[in-house]
Amino acid sequence: MIQAISAFKAVLACGYTPGDIIIGGDSAGGHLALSLLSHLHHPRPEDDLSINLDSHLCGCFVVSPLLSLNSLTTRSYRQRFSVDSLSYKTIREWGSHLIDYSPWREEISQGLGWGMALDVPESWWQDLKIVDHILVTGGHEELFRDHIAQFVEVLRRKSSVDLTAYIALDEAHDGPLMDFRAHRQPGTSTNTVTEWIISTFSNTGTSEV
Repeated sequence: MIQAISAFKAVLACGYTPGDIIIGGDSAGGHLALSLLSHLHHPRPEDDLSINLDSHLCGCFVVSPLLSLNSLTTRSYRQRFSVDSLSYKTIREWGSHLIDYSPWREEISQGLGWGMALDVPESWWQDLKIVDHILVTGGHEELFRDHIAQFVEVLRRKSSVDLTAYIALDEAHDGPLMDFRAHRQPGTSTNTVTEWIISTFSNTGTSEV
């Protein structure tokens, strides 16, 4: 997260305004994008991590993001999809490494959501205004599916951000990455993300993509 904050500062230092910038990522990268968005929404207390924005961020997209480690008993977890690249064991073990060796576990217990978007009260996302547009995508055949749907509903209830959500019926975890690795034609998630980025930049008048 500190590296993401530093990278964001570096982009601003190049002369770009927040309205020129879309942040995003897939899987763990989606988790990181939401951690950065959380920091912009609720700044961490460390002085060297502060970011003063004079306008809203253009957008944020997340593809199959990791959103929770507290509730691995949703219907999509119980279905244990054979086509998903992730397993319950992998998520539990990797998630433990992510949380246990950082301040996030204690912060989450205090209701601070920099480390995990769904494991804190919904009020964390109340009045999210620092970003104008958000895209959330996932696959119907992935373990994260229900968490993705829950997060979308939280954003709809707690913020007025321009939100687009898409669940691909014929995809599992991180469809765009699977397209790339399999050297196949772009699937619906890949096309959705591409079209959303182009449309979002076009609608804001940003000339550089």
